[in-house]
Amino acid sequence: RRVHAGSYLFGPDMLRPVDQAAESSGAGESIAKVIADCNQGKYLSQTIFRALQGEWAFERSLISKLESSPSGTVVGKISLLRSDKATSDLVYTEKGKFTTTRGMTLDVNGSQYVYVLNEAEDCIDIFFADKETGRVKERIFVSLRVVGRDENGWIAVGEPHQCAKDVYVVKFRLAFQGLALRNVEIQIDVKGPFKDYQSTTVLTPVVM
Repeated sequence: RRVHAGSYLFGPDMLRPVDQAAESSGAGESIAKVIADCNQGKYLSQTIFRALQGEWAFERSLISKLESSPSGTVVGKISLLRSDKATSDLVYTEKGKFTTTRGMTLDVNGSQYVYVLNEAEDCIDIFFADKETGRVKERIFVSLRVVGRDENGWIAVGEPHQCAKDVYVVKFRLAFQGLALRNVEIQIDVKGPFKDYQSTTVLTPVVM
């Protein structure tokens, strides 16, 4: 089903060049521009934000170049759920088990974030959550903006985030099926004097 601009927007896998359709229907230049913008990922933040809400299984690979930070794999579950009915913000929490390349196994209660839809800027702002409640936005980590797509999905990136002298570069790849996300890949590259690793996390929806 096609969803029109101004509500949910277009299903991302339905976005394809439609110049011929626009010409045959006599659509004006303004409509053609909106469609062209959608084909480049503009206005998709609303659709992505809604599709992210829910429970996810995840597997993460960590490749570290520093002896002080072990490489390995994390397997577990992530939730992206509204904290209450008064807000649309999504609280990110994760739990899993980290198995290092040396065979050690550790329980992981990962960082907590708050995802906020920023319609005015057509992006999703990801904030660090405060450690006491895990819900209140403390400071921003990254603002995700769709920059294009490849054969595996839409790509959203943010400006590099600096923590002390280490720099974090974040990239999301989002594969849709209709208006639902089939999987999400989150790649974080961290470089600096204290950290030097790549984290690749693949999320798949948990069927309730």
